[in-house]
Amino acid sequence: MTVLDEITGTGAPWPPNSHRNRIDTQLDYSRLYRNRRDEILQRWSADLLRFVARQDELVPYPAPKLAARTLAAFLFGEDPTISHTDPAVRDALDTMGRATNLPARLLEGSVTQAVEGEIYLRPAWDVDVSPAHAIPTIVPGSRVIPRFRFGILVDAAVVTGWHEPSGDTYWRLLEEHQRGLITNRLYRGSADRLGTRVDLATHPQTENLADEVPTGIDDLLMVHVPLARDAASPHGVSLFDGLESLILAMHRLYSQEQHDAEMARRRIALPESFVSRNASGSPAWDRRTDLFPLSDEAEGPVGTRGGVGIVPIEFSDDLVARDRIRGRLEDFLIACGISPQTIMPDNGGTAISGTSRKLAQATTIRTVAATARYWADATSRFLGLMLDVQRVHLDPSTPDYGDELPSVALSDGLIDDPLEMAKILGELDTAEAISTIEKVRALRPSWTEDQVADEVALILTRSPDAPPPPQVGTFG
Repeated sequence: MTVLDEITGTGAPWPPNSHRNRIDTQLDYSRLYRNRRDEILQRWSADLLRFVARQDELVPYPAPKLAARTLAAFLFGEDPTISHTDPAVRDALDTMGRATNLPARLLEGSVTQAVEGEIYLRPAWDVDVSPAHAIPTIVPGSRVIPRFRFGILVDAAVVTGWHEPSGDTYWRLLEEHQRGLITNRLYRGSADRLGTRVDLATHPQTENLADEVPTGIDDLLMVHVPLARDAASPHGVSLFDGLESLILAMHRLYSQEQHDAEMARRRIALPESFVSRNASGSPAWDRRTDLFPLSDEAEGPVGTRGGVGIVPIEFSDDLVARDRIRGRLEDFLIACGISPQTIMPDNGGTAISGTSRKLAQATTIRTVAATARYWADATSRFLGLMLDVQRVHLDPSTPDYGDELPSVALSDGLIDDPLEMAKILGELDTAEAISTIEKVRALRPSWTEDQVADEVALILTRSPDAPPPPQVGTFG
Protein backbone atom coordinates (compact mmCIF):
# COMPACT_ATOMS: atom_id res chain seq x y z
CA MET A 1 0.00 0.00 0.00
CA THR A 2 1.25 3.48 -0.88
CA VAL A 3 0.31 6.92 0.37
CA LEU A 4 -2.08 7.41 -2.59
CA ASP A 5 -3.99 4.28 -1.64
CA GLU A 6 -4.48 5.68 1.86
CA ILE A 7 -5.89 9.08 0.85
CA THR A 8 -7.90 8.38 -2.33
CA GLY A 9 -11.22 6.68 -2.91
CA THR A 10 -14.90 7.46 -3.46
CA GLY A 11 -15.93 10.55 -1.48
CA ALA A 12 -12.45 11.05 -0.02
CA PRO A 13 -12.30 14.30 2.00
CA TRP A 14 -9.73 17.00 1.35
CA PRO A 15 -7.40 17.50 3.08
CA PRO A 16 -7.26 13.85 4.16
CA ASN A 17 -8.51 13.38 7.72
CA SER A 18 -5.15 12.11 8.95
CA HIS A 19 -3.41 15.28 7.71
CA ARG A 20 -6.14 17.92 8.03
CA ASN A 21 -5.04 19.43 11.35
CA ARG A 22 -1.40 19.62 10.25
CA ILE A 23 -2.14 21.24 6.90
CA ASP A 24 -4.68 23.70 8.31
CA THR A 25 -2.20 24.75 11.00
CA GLN A 26 0.62 25.16 8.47
CA LEU A 27 -1.61 27.32 6.28
CA ASP A 28 -2.46 29.45 9.34
CA TYR A 29 1.26 29.95 9.99
CA SER A 30 1.67 31.01 6.35
CA ARG A 31 -1.08 33.61 6.79
CA LEU A 32 0.65 34.97 9.87
CA TYR A 33 3.91 35.22 7.93
CA ARG A 34 2.36 37.02 4.92
CA ASN A 35 0.91 39.56 7.37
CA ARG A 36 -1.90 40.68 5.07
CA ARG A 37 -4.81 42.44 6.74
CA ASP A 38 -7.55 40.68 4.74
CA GLU A 39 -6.18 37.18 5.43
CA ILE A 40 -5.67 37.91 9.12
CA LEU A 41 -9.19 39.28 9.55
CA GLN A 42 -10.70 36.40 7.59
CA ARG A 43 -9.16 33.93 10.02
CA TRP A 44 -8.93 35.83 13.35
CA SER A 45 -11.54 38.60 13.12
CA ALA A 46 -13.28 37.39 16.29
CA ASP A 47 -10.04 37.89 18.26
CA LEU A 48 -9.14 41.25 16.75
CA LEU A 49 -12.37 43.20 16.18
CA ARG A 50 -13.07 43.18 19.92
CA PHE A 51 -10.05 45.47 20.30
CA VAL A 52 -10.08 47.29 16.94
CA ALA A 53 -13.15 49.39 16.17
CA ARG A 54 -13.08 48.96 12.40
CA GLN A 55 -11.39 46.54 10.04
CA ASP A 56 -9.43 49.30 8.27
CA GLU A 57 -7.89 50.31 11.62
CA LEU A 58 -6.01 47.00 11.92
CA VAL A 59 -2.29 47.49 11.26
CA PRO A 60 -0.60 44.05 11.39
CA TYR A 61 2.82 43.99 13.03
CA PRO A 62 5.45 42.15 10.90
CA ALA A 63 7.05 40.15 13.74
CA PRO A 64 6.61 36.75 11.98
CA LYS A 65 8.40 38.06 8.88
CA LEU A 66 11.26 39.41 11.00
CA ALA A 67 11.74 36.11 12.82
CA ALA A 68 11.51 33.79 9.79
CA ARG A 69 13.76 35.89 7.56
CA THR A 70 16.31 36.40 10.33
CA LEU A 71 16.66 32.66 10.94
CA ALA A 72 16.91 32.04 7.19
CA ALA A 73 19.58 34.74 6.83
CA PHE A 74 21.66 33.13 9.57
CA LEU A 75 21.37 29.74 7.89
CA PHE A 76 21.98 30.71 4.25
CA GLY A 77 22.97 34.37 4.25
CA GLU A 78 26.39 32.97 3.35
CA ASP A 79 26.80 30.17 0.81
CA PRO A 80 27.24 26.74 2.37
CA THR A 81 30.62 25.06 1.91
CA ILE A 82 30.11 22.07 -0.40
CA SER A 83 32.97 19.68 -1.07
CA HIS A 84 33.98 16.17 -2.06
CA THR A 85 37.22 14.23 -2.07
CA ASP A 86 36.93 13.59 -5.83
CA PRO A 87 37.95 16.76 -7.76
CA ALA A 88 35.65 15.83 -10.68
CA VAL A 89 32.63 15.55 -8.36
CA ARG A 90 33.64 18.78 -6.65
CA ASP A 91 33.80 20.61 -9.99
CA ALA A 92 30.42 19.16 -11.05
CA LEU A 93 28.82 20.34 -7.80
CA ASP A 94 30.30 23.80 -8.20
CA THR A 95 29.09 24.11 -11.80
CA MET A 96 25.62 22.81 -10.97
CA GLY A 97 25.30 25.11 -7.94
CA ARG A 98 26.16 28.21 -9.96
CA ALA A 99 23.97 27.22 -12.93
CA THR A 100 20.89 26.57 -10.78
CA ASN A 101 21.49 29.35 -8.20
CA LEU A 102 21.32 26.65 -5.54
CA PRO A 103 22.21 28.86 -2.51
CA ALA A 104 19.27 31.17 -3.29
CA ARG A 105 16.91 28.19 -3.57
CA LEU A 106 18.08 26.93 -0.18
CA LEU A 107 17.55 30.41 1.30
CA GLU A 108 13.98 30.44 -0.02
CA GLY A 109 13.39 27.00 1.42
CA SER A 110 14.70 28.01 4.85
CA VAL A 111 12.11 30.83 5.05
CA THR A 112 9.27 28.42 4.27
CA GLN A 113 10.76 25.85 6.66
CA ALA A 114 10.76 28.37 9.52
CA VAL A 115 7.10 29.23 8.83
CA GLU A 116 5.60 25.77 8.26
CA GLY A 117 8.09 23.75 10.27
CA GLU A 118 9.17 21.53 7.37
CA ILE A 119 9.93 21.50 3.65
CA TYR A 120 10.83 18.89 1.05
CA LEU A 121 13.75 19.12 -1.38
CA ARG A 122 12.92 17.60 -4.77
CA PRO A 123 15.28 17.33 -7.79
CA ALA A 124 13.52 17.77 -11.14
CA TRP A 125 14.52 17.70 -14.77
CA ASP A 126 13.16 19.48 -17.85
CA VAL A 127 15.26 19.68 -21.00
CA ASP A 128 13.31 22.73 -22.20
CA VAL A 129 14.04 24.69 -19.04
CA SER A 130 17.47 23.36 -18.04
CA PRO A 131 18.98 21.02 -20.65
CA ALA A 132 22.26 20.38 -18.81
CA HIS A 133 21.47 20.49 -15.09
CA ALA A 134 18.93 19.09 -12.63
CA ILE A 135 16.56 21.68 -11.18
CA PRO A 136 16.35 22.14 -7.38
CA THR A 137 12.74 22.63 -6.25
CA ILE A 138 11.37 23.45 -2.79
CA VAL A 139 7.99 22.00 -1.76
CA PRO A 140 6.23 23.40 1.35
CA GLY A 141 5.07 20.85 3.90
CA SER A 142 1.44 21.94 3.46
CA ARG A 143 1.56 20.62 -0.13
CA VAL A 144 2.88 17.16 0.73
CA ILE A 145 1.08 14.06 2.00
CA PRO A 146 3.99 11.95 3.33
CA ARG A 147 4.29 8.53 4.88
CA PHE A 148 6.99 7.90 7.49
CA ARG A 149 8.25 4.67 8.97
CA PHE A 150 10.45 4.86 12.08
CA GLY A 151 10.71 8.59 11.39
CA ILE A 152 12.11 7.97 7.89
CA LEU A 153 10.29 9.15 4.77
CA VAL A 154 9.25 6.12 2.67
CA ASP A 155 6.96 7.72 0.08
CA ALA A 156 5.07 10.98 -0.46
CA ALA A 157 2.52 12.68 -2.70
CA VAL A 158 3.06 16.28 -3.83
CA VAL A 159 -0.23 18.12 -4.36
CA THR A 160 -0.65 20.84 -7.00
CA GLY A 161 -4.09 22.41 -7.22
CA TRP A 162 -6.03 24.73 -9.51
CA HIS A 163 -9.40 26.36 -8.90
CA GLU A 164 -11.72 27.41 -11.70
CA PRO A 165 -12.75 31.03 -10.93
CA SER A 166 -16.05 30.61 -12.78
CA GLY A 167 -17.24 27.72 -10.63
CA ASP A 168 -16.65 25.46 -7.66
CA THR A 169 -14.47 22.91 -9.45
CA TYR A 170 -11.06 22.13 -7.96
CA TRP A 171 -8.39 20.25 -9.90
CA ARG A 172 -5.64 18.45 -7.98
CA LEU A 173 -2.59 16.71 -9.36
CA LEU A 174 -1.16 14.12 -6.98
CA GLU A 175 2.46 13.37 -7.84
CA GLU A 176 3.43 10.29 -5.86
CA HIS A 177 7.11 9.55 -5.23
CA GLN A 178 8.27 6.00 -4.57
CA ARG A 179 11.68 4.40 -4.92
CA GLY A 180 12.49 4.47 -8.63
CA LEU A 181 9.00 5.60 -9.72
CA ILE A 182 6.87 8.75 -9.95
CA THR A 183 3.11 8.32 -10.47
CA ASN A 184 0.81 11.17 -11.63
CA ARG A 185 -2.93 11.18 -10.95
CA LEU A 186 -5.40 13.99 -11.71
CA TYR A 187 -8.62 14.51 -9.72
CA ARG A 188 -11.61 16.78 -10.28
CA GLY A 189 -13.45 17.64 -7.09
CA SER A 190 -14.57 20.45 -4.79
CA ALA A 191 -13.09 22.58 -2.04
CA ASP A 192 -13.49 19.84 0.59
CA ARG A 193 -13.58 16.69 -1.56
CA LEU A 194 -10.83 15.11 -3.64
CA GLY A 195 -13.37 14.03 -6.25
CA THR A 196 -12.99 11.53 -9.09
CA ARG A 197 -9.86 10.58 -10.98
CA VAL A 198 -9.75 11.78 -14.59
CA ASP A 199 -7.34 11.43 -17.48
CA LEU A 200 -4.27 13.68 -17.38
CA ALA A 201 -5.17 15.04 -20.81
CA THR A 202 -8.36 16.56 -19.34
CA HIS A 203 -6.53 19.63 -18.01
CA PRO A 204 -4.05 21.75 -20.00
CA GLN A 205 -1.63 21.89 -17.06
CA THR A 206 -1.21 18.11 -17.03
CA GLU A 207 -1.85 17.02 -20.63
CA ASN A 208 1.87 16.44 -21.32
CA LEU A 209 2.51 14.37 -18.19
CA ALA A 210 2.87 10.59 -18.17
CA ASP A 211 0.91 8.36 -15.82
CA GLU A 212 4.14 6.75 -14.62
CA VAL A 213 7.73 7.98 -14.84
CA PRO A 214 10.52 5.51 -13.99
CA THR A 215 13.33 7.57 -12.49
CA GLY A 216 16.14 5.11 -13.11
CA ILE A 217 17.38 5.85 -9.57
CA ASP A 218 16.87 3.36 -6.77
CA ASP A 219 15.97 6.00 -4.23
CA LEU A 220 13.17 8.38 -3.29
CA LEU A 221 13.56 11.69 -5.12
CA MET A 222 12.45 13.70 -2.11
CA VAL A 223 14.30 14.77 1.02
CA HIS A 224 12.48 15.87 4.17
CA VAL A 225 13.96 18.83 6.09
CA PRO A 226 12.28 19.68 9.43
CA LEU A 227 13.00 22.87 11.35
CA ALA A 228 13.01 20.85 14.57
CA ARG A 229 11.35 17.59 15.55
CA ASP A 230 10.11 16.01 18.75
CA ALA A 231 9.16 12.46 19.60
CA ALA A 232 5.47 13.14 19.03
CA SER A 233 5.66 13.47 15.24
CA PRO A 234 8.16 13.09 12.39
CA HIS A 235 6.91 16.39 10.97
CA GLY A 236 8.73 19.57 11.90
CA VAL A 237 7.65 22.13 14.48
CA SER A 238 7.05 25.65 13.18
CA LEU A 239 8.89 28.67 14.54
CA PHE A 240 5.45 30.08 15.45
CA ASP A 241 4.15 26.98 17.19
CA GLY A 242 2.11 28.08 20.23
CA LEU A 243 2.77 31.78 19.59
CA GLU A 244 -0.39 32.70 17.67
CA SER A 245 -1.91 34.58 20.63
CA LEU A 246 1.29 36.57 21.13
CA ILE A 247 1.35 37.52 17.44
CA LEU A 248 -2.28 38.66 17.56
CA ALA A 249 -1.53 40.66 20.73
CA MET A 250 1.22 42.52 18.84
CA HIS A 251 -1.26 43.25 16.04
CA ARG A 252 -3.65 44.77 18.58
CA LEU A 253 -0.96 46.83 20.31
CA TYR A 254 0.51 48.08 17.05
CA SER A 255 -2.95 49.06 15.76
CA GLN A 256 -3.61 50.94 19.01
CA GLU A 257 -0.26 52.71 18.77
CA GLN A 258 -1.04 53.82 15.21
CA HIS A 259 -4.46 54.99 16.37
CA ASP A 260 -2.85 57.05 19.16
CA ALA A 261 -0.33 58.53 16.74
CA GLU A 262 -3.14 59.69 14.46
CA MET A 263 -5.09 61.11 17.36
CA ALA A 264 -2.03 63.13 18.37
CA ARG A 265 -2.14 65.21 15.21
CA ARG A 266 -2.87 68.88 15.79
CA ARG A 267 -6.51 69.82 15.12
CA ILE A 268 -8.85 72.73 15.64
CA ALA A 269 -12.18 72.86 17.45
CA LEU A 270 -14.94 75.04 15.96
CA PRO A 271 -18.75 75.36 15.99
CA GLU A 272 -20.86 72.97 13.95
CA SER A 273 -22.13 75.79 11.77
CA PHE A 274 -18.58 76.31 10.50
CA VAL A 275 -18.50 72.83 8.97
CA SER A 276 -20.31 71.77 5.79
CA ARG A 277 -22.90 69.12 6.51
CA ASN A 278 -23.22 65.72 4.90
CA ALA A 279 -26.14 64.32 2.88
CA SER A 280 -28.17 63.66 6.04
CA GLY A 281 -27.68 67.22 7.23
CA SER A 282 -25.46 66.38 10.21
CA PRO A 283 -21.78 67.20 10.66
CA ALA A 284 -19.96 63.92 11.40
CA TRP A 285 -16.54 64.04 12.98
CA ASP A 286 -13.92 61.56 11.79
CA ARG A 287 -10.62 61.12 13.61
CA ARG A 288 -8.90 61.07 10.25
CA THR A 289 -9.92 64.68 9.60
CA ASP A 290 -8.39 67.81 11.06
CA LEU A 291 -11.72 69.37 12.13
CA PHE A 292 -13.40 68.74 15.45
CA PRO A 293 -16.92 70.28 15.27
CA LEU A 294 -18.57 71.48 18.49
CA SER A 295 -22.21 72.24 19.20
CA ASP A 296 -23.30 75.84 18.63
CA GLU A 297 -24.99 75.71 22.03
CA ALA A 298 -21.77 74.76 23.83
CA GLU A 299 -20.21 77.16 26.28
CA GLY A 300 -17.08 77.19 24.17
CA PRO A 301 -14.20 75.00 23.17
CA VAL A 302 -11.92 73.50 25.74
CA GLY A 303 -9.72 76.12 27.38
CA THR A 304 -11.88 79.16 26.51
CA ARG A 305 -14.21 81.38 28.44
CA GLY A 306 -17.32 82.95 27.10
CA GLY A 307 -18.61 82.42 23.58
CA VAL A 308 -17.74 79.84 21.01
CA GLY A 309 -14.48 80.44 19.16
CA ILE A 310 -11.79 78.50 17.34
CA VAL A 311 -8.92 76.95 19.31
CA PRO A 312 -6.31 74.29 18.55
CA ILE A 313 -6.60 70.86 20.16
CA GLU A 314 -3.80 68.31 20.38
CA PHE A 315 -4.07 64.98 22.18
CA SER A 316 -1.01 63.78 24.04
CA ASP A 317 0.94 60.86 22.59
CA ASP A 318 2.98 58.88 25.12
CA LEU A 319 5.44 56.07 24.50
CA VAL A 320 3.76 53.45 26.66
CA ALA A 321 2.30 51.52 23.71
CA ARG A 322 5.64 51.53 21.88
CA ASP A 323 7.44 50.19 24.93
CA ARG A 324 4.82 47.48 25.25
CA ILE A 325 5.25 46.51 21.58
CA ARG A 326 9.01 46.31 22.04
CA GLY A 327 8.55 44.13 25.12
CA ARG A 328 6.13 41.79 23.30
CA LEU A 329 8.53 41.59 20.35
CA GLU A 330 11.39 40.61 22.64
CA ASP A 331 9.21 37.92 24.25
CA PHE A 332 8.23 36.64 20.80
CA LEU A 333 11.81 36.50 19.52
CA ILE A 334 13.04 34.66 22.61
CA ALA A 335 10.20 32.15 22.23
CA CYS A 336 11.33 31.66 18.61
CA GLY A 337 14.87 30.98 19.79
CA ILE A 338 16.23 34.31 18.52
CA SER A 339 18.17 36.75 20.68
CA PRO A 340 16.47 40.20 20.66
CA GLN A 341 19.90 41.77 20.05
CA THR A 342 19.94 40.00 16.68
CA ILE A 343 17.17 42.29 15.39
CA MET A 344 17.18 45.15 17.87
CA PRO A 345 20.80 46.15 18.63
CA ASP A 346 20.99 48.45 21.62
CA ASN A 347 24.60 49.39 22.14
CA GLY A 348 24.32 53.15 21.91
CA GLY A 349 26.00 53.22 18.53
CA THR A 350 29.36 52.08 19.91
CA ALA A 351 31.46 49.42 18.23
CA ILE A 352 31.45 45.98 19.80
CA SER A 353 33.83 43.10 19.25
CA GLY A 354 32.98 39.89 17.45
CA THR A 355 33.19 37.95 20.71
CA SER A 356 30.75 40.33 22.42
CA ARG A 357 28.41 40.05 19.46
CA LYS A 358 28.46 36.26 19.65
CA LEU A 359 27.75 36.31 23.39
CA ALA A 360 24.81 38.69 22.89
CA GLN A 361 23.40 36.46 20.15
CA ALA A 362 24.06 33.12 21.83
CA THR A 363 20.39 32.08 21.70
CA THR A 364 20.23 32.68 17.95
CA ILE A 365 23.48 30.81 17.36
CA ARG A 366 22.23 27.75 19.26
CA THR A 367 18.94 27.74 17.33
CA VAL A 368 20.76 28.01 14.02
CA ALA A 369 23.17 25.24 15.01
CA ALA A 370 20.29 22.91 15.93
CA THR A 371 18.48 23.54 12.63
CA ALA A 372 21.72 23.28 10.66
CA ARG A 373 22.04 19.65 11.81
CA TYR A 374 18.96 18.79 9.75
CA TRP A 375 20.03 21.00 6.84
CA ALA A 376 23.57 19.64 6.50
CA ASP A 377 22.46 16.01 6.27
CA ALA A 378 19.44 16.75 4.04
CA THR A 379 21.40 18.98 1.66
CA SER A 380 24.12 16.35 1.35
CA ARG A 381 21.60 13.70 0.30
CA PHE A 382 19.79 16.17 -1.96
CA LEU A 383 23.00 17.07 -3.82
CA GLY A 384 23.64 13.36 -4.37
CA LEU A 385 20.16 13.01 -5.90
CA MET A 386 20.76 16.09 -8.06
CA LEU A 387 23.91 14.49 -9.49
CA ASP A 388 22.06 11.19 -10.02
CA VAL A 389 19.20 12.87 -11.91
CA GLN A 390 21.64 14.88 -14.00
CA ARG A 391 23.68 11.79 -14.93
CA VAL A 392 20.68 9.54 -15.72
CA HIS A 393 18.40 12.01 -17.54
CA LEU A 394 20.52 14.91 -18.85
CA ASP A 395 24.28 14.44 -18.98
CA PRO A 396 25.76 10.91 -18.86
CA SER A 397 29.24 12.40 -18.34
CA THR A 398 28.28 13.65 -14.85
CA PRO A 399 30.72 11.96 -12.44
CA ASP A 400 29.50 9.34 -9.97
CA TYR A 401 30.11 10.24 -6.34
CA GLY A 402 30.22 6.57 -5.38
CA ASP A 403 29.52 5.69 -1.75
CA GLU A 404 30.62 9.10 -0.48
CA LEU A 405 27.96 11.82 -0.48
CA PRO A 406 29.01 15.47 -0.87
CA SER A 407 29.89 17.14 2.42
CA VAL A 408 28.00 20.30 3.42
CA ALA A 409 28.96 22.79 6.12
CA LEU A 410 26.86 25.84 7.05
CA SER A 411 28.24 29.03 8.55
CA ASP A 412 26.98 30.43 11.86
CA GLY A 413 25.59 33.48 10.06
CA LEU A 414 27.58 36.02 12.09
CA ILE A 415 29.75 38.62 10.40
CA ASP A 416 33.37 37.92 11.28
CA ASP A 417 35.46 40.68 12.82
CA PRO A 418 38.73 40.63 10.78
CA LEU A 419 40.58 42.90 13.21
CA GLU A 420 39.73 40.69 16.18
CA MET A 421 40.65 37.55 14.24
CA ALA A 422 43.97 39.11 13.18
CA LYS A 423 44.73 40.02 16.79
CA ILE A 424 44.01 36.47 17.98
CA LEU A 425 46.14 34.93 15.24
CA GLY A 426 48.94 37.41 15.94
CA GLU A 427 49.05 36.42 19.59
CA LEU A 428 49.03 32.73 18.71
CA ASP A 429 51.81 33.30 16.19
CA THR A 430 53.91 35.19 18.72
CA ALA A 431 53.51 32.30 21.12
CA GLU A 432 54.50 29.92 18.29
CA ALA A 433 51.23 28.05 18.91
CA ILE A 434 49.84 28.03 15.34
CA SER A 435 51.12 27.06 11.92
CA THR A 436 50.81 29.05 8.69
CA ILE A 437 48.29 26.61 7.23
CA GLU A 438 46.04 26.90 10.31
CA LYS A 439 46.21 30.70 10.13
CA VAL A 440 45.04 30.64 6.51
CA ARG A 441 42.25 28.19 7.34
CA ALA A 442 41.04 30.43 10.17
CA LEU A 443 41.03 33.56 8.01
CA ARG A 444 39.49 31.83 4.95
CA PRO A 445 37.05 29.22 6.29
CA SER A 446 35.21 28.99 2.94
CA TRP A 447 38.33 28.07 0.96
CA THR A 448 39.01 24.56 -0.26
CA GLU A 449 42.14 22.70 0.83
CA ASP A 450 43.72 23.35 -2.58
CA GLN A 451 43.18 27.10 -2.20
CA VAL A 452 44.61 27.02 1.32
CA ALA A 453 47.68 25.09 0.12
CA ASP A 454 48.30 27.56 -2.73
CA GLU A 455 48.06 30.51 -0.34
CA VAL A 456 50.46 28.90 2.15
CA ALA A 457 52.97 28.23 -0.64
CA LEU A 458 52.72 31.86 -1.76
CA ILE A 459 53.24 33.14 1.80
CA LEU A 460 56.26 30.94 2.35
CA THR A 461 57.92 32.05 -0.90
CA ARG A 462 57.55 35.67 0.14
CA SER A 463 58.75 35.15 3.72
CA PRO A 464 62.44 35.96 4.42
CA ASP A 465 64.70 33.13 5.44
CA ALA A 466 64.99 32.57 9.16
CA PRO A 467 68.22 33.95 10.69
CA PRO A 468 70.96 31.35 11.27
CA PRO A 469 71.38 30.04 14.79
CA PRO A 470 74.03 31.81 16.91
CA GLN A 471 77.53 30.42 16.36
CA VAL A 472 79.77 29.37 19.26
CA GLY A 473 83.07 31.20 19.02
CA THR A 474 86.60 30.03 19.87
CA PHE A 475 86.35 31.40 23.34
CA GLY A 476 82.97 29.79 24.00
